Amino acid sequence: MSDPQVSALRIDPEFKKLVPPLPPIERRIMEDRCHSDTRRGSISVWGAFVLVDYELFGLCQREQIPFDIVRVPLKNREEAMAWICANQLKRKDLTEEMRRYLIGKRDTMERILGAHIAAGIKQQNKQSSILVGEPKYEDTASRTREKLGLEYHISYGTVRKYCLYAQMIDAVSVTAPQLATSILSGKVKISHEHLIVLSQMPEKELQEMSAYLLMEGNKVGYSKFRDMLGLGAGSGYGIGSPPKGSIKEMPVYDPDAEFSSLTLTIPSWISSVNRVRTVSDISKTSYTARGKLSEALIHLKCTIDVMLAAIKEK
Repeated sequence: MSDPQVSALRIDPEFKKLVPPLPPIERRIMEDRCHSDTRRGSISVWGAFVLVDYELFGLCQREQIPFDIVRVPLKNREEAMAWICANQLKRKDLTEEMRRYLIGKRDTMERILGAHIAAGIKQQNKQSSILVGEPKYEDTASRTREKLGLEYHISYGTVRKYCLYAQMIDAVSVTAPQLATSILSGKVKISHEHLIVLSQMPEKELQEMSAYLLMEGNKVGYSKFRDMLGLGAGSGYGIGSPPKGSIKEMPVYDPDAEFSSLTLTIPSWISSVNRVRTVSDISKTSYTARGKLSEALIHLKCTIDVMLAAIKEK
């Protein structure tokens, strides 16, 4: 294990989050293979980062077992994450929650990559009419979701729903990472409706809810859960009695106030987006800046989709 290439390998938390632990039986099989003189283990890596074989990598490091390095040709983090999702979705031991999450994350990453490709093709067309090679990712969100739907035998709408699911899990994970992990592992069961509310909770209330759910696990009944989340008639928003300054204590309540405020705010967002689009030279911006903006816009679009769905339901 003195190979400098091996000692330089690192684990990226964002990559590792996409790789659920092996079940006990699969882990024992992996360990037996690793200890066999005739079955040398191999680790898939991108640059200095381990991509998927974390348990094998940890075992080889602890016991000084030599292993082979398989270098995967990837261009950036988004492509690495899309590759990890596709790789893990081949597993037969995924929970349904983890499967939804991985499809949703792959959709997000491939739409970002497709947007970059579309921008690059437009810029190339300005300079030359000759295109070299076929794009690896679809250039529109619709085509990306149609492709993933065919690959995983689900509808376009289901792919879109899984994207929202992944966004909400990530939002919960920022404040309550253990709860997000427990949801993905199937230890805590929660509906899509309840997950929407959890993902929008203030930090303190989400932490309280997380502690309760992790303690109770699957013992929380549906009606009780609705009351805890503020979805039941006459219930408060968080755990226990409503906090001071809540809507219940307000002398006058205007149900349209929040909608009106948001309606007045949105035109400024549209103006800002249009201004950046018209005055910026996209070809001169960095790949990192384009990637961050693409991810933020996709997150915004998913949030808008959730809001539109809630309005349509009423």
